[in-house]
Amino acid sequence: MVSAPIAQDSTDAYILSELNGPMEVFQAHFNKKPIAFIWPGGGFTSHAVSLARQSGYRLGFTTNPRGPVMYNWVPLADSDDPRRETWIRRVRPTTR
Repeated sequence: MVSAPIAQDSTDAYILSELNGPMEVFQAHFNKKPIAFIWPGGGFTSHAVSLARQSGYRLGFTTNPRGPVMYNWVPLADSDDPRRETWIRRVRPTTR
């Protein structure tokens, strides 16, 4: 089954199945949970991001519709995408 991009009309059940399905597979095969998620088809919403954080993800990847790939929520295109500026942040490694 091919995943559809997450959109405003996506149900919580669908979003959580997309988020938690990989968690279960990684836990079963590698005994670890992933910390990064690649949004299916590049689509996501602020609600979906909130559910992803609640599910344990710390990093998200998506495609930028203007061409370049987004990494770590920082757009690499020449101009800002207003749909994504809320999510711009840098992940800083923790020191131990």
